[in-house]
Amino acid sequence: MAVNADVILLDEPTSALDPELVNEVLDVIKDLAKQHTTMLIVTHEMRFAREVADEIVFMENGNIVEQATPDIFFTNPQTERAKSFIQAKVDDIYDTDFDKIVERRYMNSYKWKDLKAPDIDKDIYPMWVADMEFKSSPAIQRQMQERVETGIFGYETLTPKYFKVISEWLENRHSYKVDASEILFCADTMIGISTYIQAASEVCDEVMLLTPVYGNFFSTITGCGRKVLECPLIEKEGRFTISLELMEEKVSEKTKILLLCNPQNPTGTVWTKDELKDISLFCKKHGMTLISDEVHYEFIFNQAQHTVAASIAEEVGVMAATVISPGKSFNVPMLSGASLIIKDQKMRDKISAIMENLKYPFAHAFVEGVTIAAYTKSVEWLEAVKYYIQENKRIFKEYFETHFPQLKVVNSDSTYVMWVDCSGLNMSDAELEKFWRDDCKLILSHGSEFGTGYSQYRRFNVACSKLKLEEILERILKQMQKNKLI
Repeated sequence: MAVNADVILLDEPTSALDPELVNEVLDVIKDLAKQHTTMLIVTHEMRFAREVADEIVFMENGNIVEQATPDIFFTNPQTERAKSFIQAKVDDIYDTDFDKIVERRYMNSYKWKDLKAPDIDKDIYPMWVADMEFKSSPAIQRQMQERVETGIFGYETLTPKYFKVISEWLENRHSYKVDASEILFCADTMIGISTYIQAASEVCDEVMLLTPVYGNFFSTITGCGRKVLECPLIEKEGRFTISLELMEEKVSEKTKILLLCNPQNPTGTVWTKDELKDISLFCKKHGMTLISDEVHYEFIFNQAQHTVAASIAEEVGVMAATVISPGKSFNVPMLSGASLIIKDQKMRDKISAIMENLKYPFAHAFVEGVTIAAYTKSVEWLEAVKYYIQENKRIFKEYFETHFPQLKVVNSDSTYVMWVDCSGLNMSDAELEKFWRDDCKLILSHGSEFGTGYSQYRRFNVACSKLKLEEILERILKQMQKNKLI
């Protein structure tokens, strides 16, 4: 290697090398990149290019087709040629196979639980529960296998590395600086939310929800002895957003907490900094605290930008808590636990005392290993699954707009679920349910689960094989034609 060179030019530096030498050369180049050495590299090693490059220049026949940062080029290419190239190379780039259909019918899957009976119609397909029909990353699978081989699964505690990795993830990917001491482990997301509700309010106080919103929020609030205060979002140009006027109409002296979903499930809204500031100032005005469920925060599309709600709330002096988990992002919701992040020491102590008094469970044997494998060894897998899901969301929306425009698909910049207004079919609630379940043979999330007034909506989970998604879209088209709806 040249010593102290201003610029290094490398033309296919790994060409014709055996795998071991390839890794050695790539490691040297990575080290040079960390030292901020300027390099111009011609390569077909896409995984390497994504990891090392500051700028990607995609060329064909001597011409520049597209130029962008690696994040934009590999997750949101702008030209059709780049899109087709990345799709063709996706397995080489990320070592994935999301087209493969995994049979879950006879597993103990909650999503598939109604389809295990031998007399059930085998064509029925579940698109409701928000987990993905994909295997988890190879790194997570390897970590699980290594842990199982120890053969011992007793009570366990978490090491400082667990909290350090979460802190680094938040700072590096979401520009939110958190000290490891400000992170509380929770067995799952809803335990974190319910504990916060108990600590930050009294029995019979109100918790405001911006609806439509994740259905389990409702039962968690009432289960804590608090009252649900629904405030509907408003739709503007196909996007759901807040109405401060409606929020002011609904709020009362008993409203102590605003429970936010960021990004928003089921609508797919990614809250802007201005919207989060409006929400935070509203909370400050009425003496409320804010807790934000951000478990879908890695699935952000269309160049939208996720902002941790607490980062804005803290700027205006509002106490805020954040709940995150690798569960949704890496498809390990039953293995990963969750983190409740609170910067106020007194509130953390109060919540820790509640957890101790209720004897909330220890971390199970897989939590730390799975979390670390997700956040430190599975980023490429995450980017691959995001790209795949983004394509599924595009296919779904374009198909609906082309073939049945009376079904309105809400503009979605996040999550892997699609929120669809079915009122254009002019069916009663019962007729609509029969159409989706009996005619189309789909199990969907009913709109009424997400708040009052949404019975004509359905939530579709599109985190499945592209082949299965296309089959389902064709199935819906046939039933629309059969029922003379188009």
